[in-house]
Amino acid sequence: MQTFSPAGISIHTHTGTGAKLAAIAHRHRFLIFEDRKFADIGFTVQLQYAGGDYRIVEWAHIINAHVLPGPDVVRALKETADSWKDSGRSGIVGGIVPEPSVAHIAEPPSQCAALLLAQMSSSGNFLDAAYTKNCVSIGRKYRDFVMGFIALEPQNSEPDDSFIVMTPGCSLTPEESLDRSEFVPGANDALGQQHVSPQELILRGCDIIIVGT
Repeated sequence: MQTFSPAGISIHTHTGTGAKLAAIAHRHRFLIFEDRKFADIGFTVQLQYAGGDYRIVEWAHIINAHVLPGPDVVRALKETADSWKDSGRSGIVGGIVPEPSVAHIAEPPSQCAALLLAQMSSSGNFLDAAYTKNCVSIGRKYRDFVMGFIALEPQNSEPDDSFIVMTPGCSLTPEESLDRSEFVPGANDALGQQHVSPQELILRGCDIIIVGT
């Protein structure tokens, strides 16, 4: 992480690395994207976002969420982020008391934003065109919190849209891979992930390519 950080713009994480990673992010000026994929009722996602051992709101600049529970999942996350910011980025957030074992992070993010999962790169997924359309509509409603989408192509279709798109499922050809271990673009892996080359994603107009799992 220390080696890669100066060249990165955003590090994609899963919970458990927060406090130490926040210090590295501040030092090397990159963003932390926590791949939690919130997908529950509003009260539950607020507890997951601000409570427990990890207190994601304190160290993650970017989070993501499914909108399967409806638009209130986004509203709940936004209210939690706003409450944390209004509280001076410390102490009780939305009535959630910090765990005593959680050390204060000296340089927490000054802003928090969300990406909504509008499309997925796994074969047979249920995120159809109607779902994607509804997801983008929810994003527009909360555009002061939703920065963009996890999607396979740009989702900006209205004049005021300025959402970014982060895209998973990227793979080099085996010939381009340093250890020749990459999956073949256009093919699926054993668990249904559909791989696309970086060149194809750039031609589609995707803003950021998600690398890794």
